[in-house]
Amino acid sequence: MNHATVLMVEDEDGIRELMRLFLVKKGYEILEAEDGFEALDVLSKENPDLILLDIEMPGMSGLELCEKSRVRTKTPILFVSYRKELAYKIQGLEVGGDDYITKPFGKEQLLFTIQKAVKLRELQSENQALKSELTEKFSFDNMIAKSGIMQDVLRITHKVAQSNASVI
Repeated sequence: MNHATVLMVEDEDGIRELMRLFLVKKGYEILEAEDGFEALDVLSKENPDLILLDIEMPGMSGLELCEKSRVRTKTPILFVSYRKELAYKIQGLEVGGDDYITKPFGKEQLLFTIQKAVKLRELQSENQALKSELTEKFSFDNMIAKSGIMQDVLRITHKVAQSNASVI
């Protein structure tokens, strides 16, 4: 069973309900929003693992919502749209989307794309945690150097590391 949380932003009740039923059956927790404004409200309170986002919605388009949400989150965004034109797909990816599937789609295609996006989120989180751990472990502050000469070397190295200068 999956325990990932998916925010579904879809203005069509029937499509939203079908996707919700399917994903709940597959073990996903579902958050729902009918439009971009409601989605921003949900995102201010929740941190989903994935956002399923329709492009054409009243009020605020999915493209606008994607741009606004990218300011505060790196959560993978999967566009789900009737628009099959390549220009829409490119535009969706350019504004920060991670993938794009067109309606109608098969259940297995939706499930595979969601699993891929959730795995991406997990890898990004793990990568960030490892980077933080390495940065902390190998910072200049954690180096042991008691002699005056080594203290000078570390001080100079620290200054050079912060510049764009080439060092030979």
